[in-house]
Amino acid sequence: MDGGYGDTIRNSLNHIESKLPEHLNIGGLAGGAFFSKARFQQLFREIMGEPVMEYVKRRRLLRACAALADTDESVLNVALRFGYESHEGFTRAFKAYFGVPPSRYRKNIKSVRERKIMLSNALTKNIGRHMGTITECLQAAKNELEIITASAERAAGLAGTPRNGTILVLISEWKNIAGKISAISEISGAFLKGGPTVYDLTDKVYGLLKNLDETSFQMNILSCFSNIETARMGGREKEIFSEVNERFAVLRDTVVNNRKDAEAVIESLAAMIKDEIKDEAGSRIKSISALLNAAAGEGDRLAFEAREVEDAWSGVGIIGRLKNEIIKRTEAVRKIGVPDAEALNKLETYAFHMNIATFNASVEAARSGPEGGEHDRGVYKLARGIREYAERLNRVYSECAALYDEYEKLTGLLRETPKTERETGDIVLQCEILGTLLGIEADRFMKNENFRGLAEKVLSAAETLTEGGTESLERARDEISSAAKECEREAKAIGRQGAAFEYISAELWRLRFGRVPITHAAILMADFPSSFVSFS
Repeated sequence: MDGGYGDTIRNSLNHIESKLPEHLNIGGLAGGAFFSKARFQQLFREIMGEPVMEYVKRRRLLRACAALADTDESVLNVALRFGYESHEGFTRAFKAYFGVPPSRYRKNIKSVRERKIMLSNALTKNIGRHMGTITECLQAAKNELEIITASAERAAGLAGTPRNGTILVLISEWKNIAGKISAISEISGAFLKGGPTVYDLTDKVYGLLKNLDETSFQMNILSCFSNIETARMGGREKEIFSEVNERFAVLRDTVVNNRKDAEAVIESLAAMIKDEIKDEAGSRIKSISALLNAAAGEGDRLAFEAREVEDAWSGVGIIGRLKNEIIKRTEAVRKIGVPDAEALNKLETYAFHMNIATFNASVEAARSGPEGGEHDRGVYKLARGIREYAERLNRVYSECAALYDEYEKLTGLLRETPKTERETGDIVLQCEILGTLLGIEADRFMKNENFRGLAEKVLSAAETLTEGGTESLERARDEISSAAKECEREAKAIGRQGAAFEYISAELWRLRFGRVPITHAAILMADFPSSFVSFS
C-alpha cells in the first residue's frame, strides 16, 4: 500500500477525533475520504488493525473516561455527549471495555485523587480540648459584650448632640461584634463534627484563625474610636464610657487569647501529624515510582518482542526503528526517578511518541498483507502491543498526575507562611487608620495645621513600610515615634481639647513598640460603616 493511503487514513483519524461528540457513520467517513464504504473499511482495518466503528467506539469511551474522571457531569450527560443514546447502552459499552461500570470507575479514580488522612484518637482529643476552651471563652465573651452594650445604650442617653449619633453607631458595631463572636463559638463548638480529615481540619483551623483575626482587629479599631469619642466627653458621661471602654478592652484581650488557643491547635496538629503527612506524601511518590517501573517493565517486554520481529523481518528498517523507539521511551520512563511536574509532562510526551509509533506499526502491518499471512511474521501482534503500551503510558500519566497532585497537597500542609510580611501589612493598615483619624481630628480642631502635618507624617510612615526590608521598617518606626512625641506635646499644650489627640498619640506609641497581631485587614475595612471616617 502506498503512503497516500496512510495520509488518507490519518486525515480520517483527525476528522473522527474532532467529531467524536457528533453522529458518525461509515458512509460519511468514506465519502469524506473519497472512497466507497467497502474500500474505506478495508483500508482502515488494514492500517489501524480494527474496524472503523470499533475505533470510533474506543475513542469515544476513552474520551468519556476522561470526562468522568475530570468533571462532575452526570453519567447520562457524558453518555449523550459522546454519541450514546441511553445510560444503559453507554454503561454496557463502558463495562465491556474497562471492566467496571462508569459510576464505579468515577468512584475509583476519585478515591485515588481524594485520599484522606484520618485523625488519630490522641490528636482528636487534644484538638477537642483546645476547642472546648475556645468555645467556652467565646460564649462568655459574647455574654459580657451584651452586658457592655446594654450599659453603653443606657449611657448614650447622657450623651448630648452631636456626639450621640457616633456613639449609637459604635453601639451598633458592638452588637455586630457580639453576633460574630457567637458565630465563631458555634464554629469552634462543632469543630470535630463529621470526622474531619487533615485537609478539612487544616482549613477549619485557618478559617477559625481568620475569624478571630478579623474580630479582634475590629475590636481594636472600635476601641480606638470609642476612646477618642470618650476623650471629648466630660463629667458623668465620660466616667460611664471610660468604664465601658475598659471592660471592652478586657474583652478584646480575651478574644486575642482565644486566637492563641487556636494557634496551639495548629502547633499540636503540626507536631502530631507532621511525620504522618511525610509518610503519606512519601507513599504517593512510591506509588508513582511503582507505576513508572511497571510501565517500564512492560516496555522491556515489548522491546524483546520487537527484536524477535526485527529478526524475522531482516533487512526491513522500519521494525528496527520501532524497536529503538520503544527502547528509547522505556529508558526515559525508567529514568524519571523521583517525579516532579516537569517529569510528568515528559511522560505525557513519551506517550504521544508511542501513539505515533502505533500508527507507523499499523501502517507497516497493513503493508505486509493479511494478519496470519506469509508476510505477517509477528508485525500485527507487535502493532497491537505498541498500541496497548501507548494506552498504558497514557493511563499511567493520568494516574501519576493525580498522585502527584495529592503529594503537592500533602507537602503544602507542611509549609508555613512567614508571619513577618503579614505583621508588616497590619502595621501599615493601622498607621493609615491612625493617620486618617489624626487628620480628621485636626480638621475638627479649627483646622489645626500642626496636627495636619503630623497626620501626613504618620501616613508617610505607612508608605515607607510598604517598601519592605529592615531599613524601611526602622525608618518608619522612627517617623512614628517622632509623630507620637510631637502629637503628645501639642495635645498637652491645648489642654482639655487635646484629649482625643493624646489618645491617638498613645496608640501611635503602642504601634511603635508593640507586636501587632496577624490580621486580614483588607477584608475588614469593607465591613466598617462610612460614618467612621466622618464623625459628626
